[in-house]
Amino acid sequence: KPLIQMFTGDEDVSPMYTMMINMKVKGMLNTTIPPAKAKLYAMGMAKLFVLEIGPLITALLLSGRVGGSYAGEVATMQSTAQNKLLLTLGVSPVAWTFVPSLFASLIASPLLTMAGTALALEIGSYVAPKYGIGDAQGYRREVWDSIFVPLRLRGVTSWSENEGWEHGGKSLLEYVYSSLDLRCTFSDAFADAVIEITTHPVFFHLIKSLTFITIIMAVSEVSARRKTELTPRGVPKVITTSVVAGSLIVIFADWAFSQLLLMRH
Repeated sequence: KPLIQMFTGDEDVSPMYTMMINMKVKGMLNTTIPPAKAKLYAMGMAKLFVLEIGPLITALLLSGRVGGSYAGEVATMQSTAQNKLLLTLGVSPVAWTFVPSLFASLIASPLLTMAGTALALEIGSYVAPKYGIGDAQGYRREVWDSIFVPLRLRGVTSWSENEGWEHGGKSLLEYVYSSLDLRCTFSDAFADAVIEITTHPVFFHLIKSLTFITIIMAVSEVSARRKTELTPRGVPKVITTSVVAGSLIVIFADWAFSQLLLMRH
């Protein structure tokens, strides 16, 4: 009533008038709030799992499974003098074990991370309708739009404005130059362009998974080889050290990536 009196200037507000305004306001809220809730839910799920939770949880799981397994294997070779035998044969132990394992993990980790993230996002499409938050089709559309956002680079903008291979009245040389322009649309600084590309959801997701698995494998390698006179009794300790240290460094690296994300304009 005080608000109605303030806007209308009437001292006595009719109850019918108040009821009509309440019905109008409730109708407006019922029309605008559900779509907004559905959009915020989809955007939150996409950003949370693609930028943060998906790569981190997968890396922590791989730290226990892949990192611990690799550290145990190399530590066993170290304790049974197999690494010394490889050196005697003129074969580098690092090239024999670490390089193939790192190469395989760099292929497997992004695939596992993408699979886990896609599964989590798909589960979200079944959870949302049960709580009255939009529908599955709208959720998937909003998630897609939140992940595959356009890069704010002048070359990408020029490509879109010229409709792909159409020159838009430009010469071929001018068209190629404008399409290869990697500067941001809002800045000429090279650092802003790097941040724009690396913090794009798709690239950010891939870079985090590759960085995390590299950290895990490097920590496992160092943990297993740092003691030259390792005994079989010390192998379980090496595995524990590898998993704990790798997980902690991954969490710290995730914090560093979060600081990079905050630098995005």
